[in-house]
Amino acid sequence: MIFLNPEAESVQEIRDNEKEKVASALDILKEIIDKKELTHADLAMLIDKIVVYERKGEGLDIEVEWNTPFIVVSE
Repeated sequence: MIFLNPEAESVQEIRDNEKEKVASALDILKEIIDKKELTHADLAMLIDKIVVYERKGEGLDIEVEWNTPFIVVSE
């Protein structure tokens, strides 16, 4: 008989939940790509906000914050 630590079970549940979120996000991206059209609604669903910073004499910094379980991407 194997006894599992209750904390270990909750860690596994968290991992499973995160996997489901990523899979869902990938499904959404696949649907958008398959449509071959990017609509305003798609952008609103994918992107939380875009922040543009002006660098003194050196151009702009753009920060994109995603709505989905993706990392923050800066350009």
